[in-house]
This record gives sequence, structure tokens and C-alpha cells, in this order.
Amino acid sequence: MYVQIFKLTVCFILIQINYRGRIEHRIQQLTEILMKELQISPERSIRGGPRAARRAVTQLIRLGRSAQACELFLKNRSTLSKYSLRQVKIEGNTALYVKKLCELFFNTMAETCQEFIKAFPDHFGCHAGKWTYCGEQCFICAYHDNFSKYDVISFKCK
Repeated sequence: MYVQIFKLTVCFILIQINYRGRIEHRIQQLTEILMKELQISPERSIRGGPRAARRAVTQLIRLGRSAQACELFLKNRSTLSKYSLRQVKIEGNTALYVKKLCELFFNTMAETCQEFIKAFPDHFGCHAGKWTYCGEQCFICAYHDNFSKYDVISFKCK
């Protein structure tokens, strides 16, 4: 009798290990797909917007990958920000050009922070990453090609 119970217990443990391995494999596959969805590569067009990124982030968080979700979300937003800054055309008036760049940059930063709060409402550990991202983006913006061509500091706010 004890031998049968032991055999059943061993069999149950082996089945459990087998299913656990399958589940982990599926989680890994899903994580890779979601991470690719958040990555923007040169051959892929920029599409989806913040809501699509938020869906992928939500799924990564549910899979227990909140740190990866945070990092990929901020990289995604950084790429979108750089792309949108490059799209601003230089016009005759330098002050108008710099004003457009600044408006675009800070509106994008504000939108990124709002989307971050929506995507990571209960993950306060990720918020440090958001502030690091904001600091890095301000540094990049100050020394970006679009801004460094002009002495932005000499422009007076009206």
C-alpha cells in the first residue's frame, strides 16, 4: 500500500515538473513576443502609439517581468521622441524652430510621464527609472543636434 502511494506521489511530482517546464517555456515565448512588440527597429514602421505599448507592458507585468517592461517602455518612448524631433523642419525663423522643438520635446515628456503612470500604477519601484529617463532625455535634448546648432540659452522666454 505504501509503495503504491509512493509511486502515485512520484508520478504526480513528475507530471507537475513536466507541466511547470511547459508553462515556463510558454511564458518565455510570450515574453519575447511582447518585448519585440515594444522594440522599434529601423525596418519596422512606428505604429501603435502609447496604448499599444501599454497593452504589451501590462502583459509583461502580469508575467512578472515589470523591470523589463519598464526598461522597454522607456526605450520605446525615447525612440519615438527622437523620431518626432527629427521630423521638425527647419524654417527661416530660428526662434520659431527652437520653440517648436521645445514644445514638442516637453509635450512628449509630459505624455510619456502620463502614460508611464497609467502603465505602472502599482509598481512604485519603476518610478525611479522614469525620473532617470527624464533626466537623460533632458541631457540628450540639450546636446541634441537640433538644439546644439543654436544657442538655446540666449533665447528669452516671452
